[in-house]
Amino acid sequence: MRRAGEVAMTPLLDHLRSGRPHRLPRLVLSPVGVLGMVPWHAARLSDGPAGPVYACENAVISHCSTSRQLVDVAARSRLPWDRTQVVIADPGGTRAMHAEARQIAALYPRATVVGPVDDVPEPDGPGTRPPPRAASAAEVRSFLPGRGDAGAAVCHINCHAVARATPARSSLELHPAARPPQTLTLAEIQSFAHGRDARAPGGLLVLANCTSDLALADYDEALTLSTAFLTAGAASVVGSLWAISDDVRTSLVMYMFHHYLIGRGLPTNPEAVGSPADALRAAQLWMLDPHRTVPPALTHLVKPDSGLPLDAPQIWAAFTHHGH
Repeated sequence: MRRAGEVAMTPLLDHLRSGRPHRLPRLVLSPVGVLGMVPWHAARLSDGPAGPVYACENAVISHCSTSRQLVDVAARSRLPWDRTQVVIADPGGTRAMHAEARQIAALYPRATVVGPVDDVPEPDGPGTRPPPRAASAAEVRSFLPGRGDAGAAVCHINCHAVARATPARSSLELHPAARPPQTLTLAEIQSFAHGRDARAPGGLLVLANCTSDLALADYDEALTLSTAFLTAGAASVVGSLWAISDDVRTSLVMYMFHHYLIGRGLPTNPEAVGSPADALRAAQLWMLDPHRTVPPALTHLVKPDSGLPLDAPQIWAAFTHHGH
């Protein structure tokens, strides 16, 4: 990514800064063809005294599949954050996946948990959290945008995702081991938009899944699970460009994203509160910062002698933001 940073991103950022030198540039990129597979926010601009300098350190970077979708989503208001919140986990997922879902659910005291995630704290007292639900496609659909309702204000989905050669067949594997398998295809997700007002309020979808923002074909249309949810009515979507490993570091990115989004990163990151684009950038910068402040909930995971560098681009750079 060093060459991409020098040739493409550095001149662009220099141009934007020259016009507004005291304002952090904000970019929405719509790459053409296979350039849509490039993590432009992780373009390496230069090497500084503390190490590489990446594009996300110099700008807030979002993505869009087409200018039409950008215009449609920009006109869509956001559901209030205190509306329905949900954390979804695949029952057949790994222990690390379930631990991530539990930690994130703990950040939302009244969030509904879908899937077998137990021992989720109830800081407002026993019985204040909605009862858990089974991880079925039918249950999950009730929280998604479209189909006559706006869906959840915040929906974090922690399961496997599969990008297929035919984009419409790409899918979220909600519980693939069930009989019948509980999945949602990209074509089904797009169908949720039928009969829905494109300007109706939408929520945030966080797809903590492998390849949830990857297209294996039809790159110019960038037809991915992430962009399908925007078509269905979401206001913002966070997805991944490649297969993210079952690695504790990916859970750190996801936790810190929500940490900043709901304001636990104040006062140092006020711009991230309520802004998914800024919250994702803040989480990625946290991964890059050797002097990061570790929230108490993560102290058992962030250990200096773990041998897992948090600044590894293959971990933090996988995640992208679409929408507003």
